[in-house]
Amino acid sequence: MKQIFCTALFIFLSTSVWATGWSPEDPLMPTGDSTQDTENLQAKLHDSKLGKGETLYLGPGTFMIHSVTGRQSIDEAAPSYSTELFNGNIQGAGKDVTILKGVRGPNNEDFEPINEQWPGDPEPSRTYAVMLIEQLYLGLKDLTFDSESDLLDDPDNGMWLDPWRGHNGYGGRGLTLFVGTGSVYGGPNELIGTDITNVHFKGSLDSNGDPETAHLFQQWGDVGGMHNVTNCEFENSSNGALQFFGLANATFNVGGGPKDKVKITNALQGGLQIACRNCAVNVSRIETQDAAGVFFQTNGHSTLTVIHSDIRIRPASVYAGVELMGNWGDLSFVIEKNKFHSEDAWLWGPIFSDVANQNGLIADNKFTGRGPAAMYLGVYSWHPGSVTIRGNKFDNWETTSDPWGLGTAPIWLGPFIVDSIVVGGKNKVNVFDEPAYDTNWNPLYNDDGKPLTIPGYGTRIPPEEIDNLVLKNNTITGVK
Repeated sequence: MKQIFCTALFIFLSTSVWATGWSPEDPLMPTGDSTQDTENLQAKLHDSKLGKGETLYLGPGTFMIHSVTGRQSIDEAAPSYSTELFNGNIQGAGKDVTILKGVRGPNNEDFEPINEQWPGDPEPSRTYAVMLIEQLYLGLKDLTFDSESDLLDDPDNGMWLDPWRGHNGYGGRGLTLFVGTGSVYGGPNELIGTDITNVHFKGSLDSNGDPETAHLFQQWGDVGGMHNVTNCEFENSSNGALQFFGLANATFNVGGGPKDKVKITNALQGGLQIACRNCAVNVSRIETQDAAGVFFQTNGHSTLTVIHSDIRIRPASVYAGVELMGNWGDLSFVIEKNKFHSEDAWLWGPIFSDVANQNGLIADNKFTGRGPAAMYLGVYSWHPGSVTIRGNKFDNWETTSDPWGLGTAPIWLGPFIVDSIVVGGKNKVNVFDEPAYDTNWNPLYNDDGKPLTIPGYGTRIPPEEIDNLVLKNNTITGVK
């Protein structure tokens, strides 16, 4: 059985001039021949002379790639990852100067597919058109990945249906560069992490103009490490432009200072997506256009910071601008000094949370567009959480009809947001402090009209628990 833990990437082309300060001794140069470029790059990635953490330099020009590259052989007697994986850096001469371009092979054959076999399956169950690099640590710098061309004849080849979101996950015809990991088999002294700097990923579009190419996808074996993405561009992604799944005790830094912006354009299923246990996620100065912002699912205790970002959500997107998930995890978060724009995209607007035991700050953000709520917090989590909301601007936010018939307001506190503070900004806005409901969907308030809840239960309270209702005890001032 062959298992593949992966990571997706892509993008653009242009000139062939040396980038300032770039002077490797012996760079790999493109030949313009897809067979030679594929073989040369794969040989370099498998070169035993390249030690852990060292750098493979690529010269200026366009490398024509038509098959899987960077994958080590797997022992058939003990099918698992080889521990002799590529474990270093790939550096080009500059973004849009060194290009890895996915092309069809000789005689116009399809981009060479790779089959994936899941545990218990008698034969491979998924097929991808990919450029694959399996690794424990990967650094990418000053490169472009270009997958504009159609690489498979069958537009459905390689596509799978996400049962939760209802959208296709990986694109079928465009190049998918998976950068996977064998870290579950790595030793204690292995390098583990990701460092992506000044890289441009560009995907392909299908006949309807929708993106069909996956970009940067990492699935790890419950390990940690440091993961940095700065000064990068992601275009035309069929799913999340950046995805990191299955990590624990890891740190993620995406964006940073003014020169470190990460731009995400036209991502069908979101922007940055992370599922992690006991992690710290720091997001600063990401810019999205027709793409959601940050999706974070936590297990254990994690922290999230999203600041100084401009998130313009794709119309009809099923992801929010910042979406926090995880009934089984605790999350402390800061969402501050961002711009959000949404046009009836996600059901509950730009900020959505169902994370358990949240302790958060949402401050000084600007919301424009329309939707049932600009933020909906604590919708499904059956555990109490507290949040401070202050100084946000809703002047150009239009609150539309509520699909559940429970009322509309820019700020919606779910039934398990307790002991929280909402302070108005310069404009006065409405806040809906949602109570719990009995089994007949009657809202539960005390005699003074204060909303009640029972931490630990769902939104509908069974009759035998009615006597255990407690005040939500939220403080709302300077707003209606």
